[in-house]
Amino acid sequence: MSALALGLGLPAGAGAVRDPDAAAIMAAMAVPPGEVRAGQVNRLVTALKGCGVWQKLDSLFVFAAHNEQAARIDWKQPARVAVAHGDPVFEPDRGWAFDGVDDYLATGFVPFEHCTQATGTAGCHGIYERTNLPATGVYSYAASMTSSRNLAMNARTAGDLCAGSHNHSATGAQVVSTDSRGLWVYQRDTAAGEYFRNGVSQGAVQPTAPGNDLVALEVYVGARNANGTVDGRRASRPTAFFVGAAMNLAEHAAFYRALQGYMSAAGAGV
Repeated sequence: MSALALGLGLPAGAGAVRDPDAAAIMAAMAVPPGEVRAGQVNRLVTALKGCGVWQKLDSLFVFAAHNEQAARIDWKQPARVAVAHGDPVFEPDRGWAFDGVDDYLATGFVPFEHCTQATGTAGCHGIYERTNLPATGVYSYAASMTSSRNLAMNARTAGDLCAGSHNHSATGAQVVSTDSRGLWVYQRDTAAGEYFRNGVSQGAVQPTAPGNDLVALEVYVGARNANGTVDGRRASRPTAFFVGAAMNLAEHAAFYRALQGYMSAAGAGV
């Protein structure tokens, strides 16, 4: 059996048979992945489909890739390729390193235009970071038009809080975060909010005066898109970013297990 078949968990003679969505992702890569990485991509996509999460995602960037162009592809829409600004350092199989000065990724993903799963009143989004960084006034990712029309997160503030927002102010809707590493997710479901770290709930919050409309700006990773102005750059090392529909507890746990499996296999797990 070939190394690729082994990587995909396929039976002998299965060759390079792949999930069609995984195949589309890899077809969009300017530099094709090796057999081992192809298997890891296929395994993550099929795992997410198996637990019902893939269908709930609007956008999924996996920055821990073999090549920097591959690290800018939106897995849910492979024709969408993020643009790096400043001079972020790309490390193969680990992702991006932002300097907190002029680095960020413009994803090309505009929630108002591209979301079919997340809505203005219900959805979740998150980041997988490899850096434990306490810093205030910065963003793991963000797009903001007003205090009630936004999508954002800072995985750890200087005050040891995770601050997320989904069309509301993050003030008063935060939970304790003493470690920004791993997968941090913020979820809003109608009027209530909840945080998850590594698939486990970190507590519910009650946002003040939440809005109802998805933000009509592209999301920046490593900074905030504030009505077209870049600010809040974070000196982080992100390896994945996603947006999608609200999930139940089992789906959050399954999403983390699948993503962590990929990150561990790639060498980017924390």
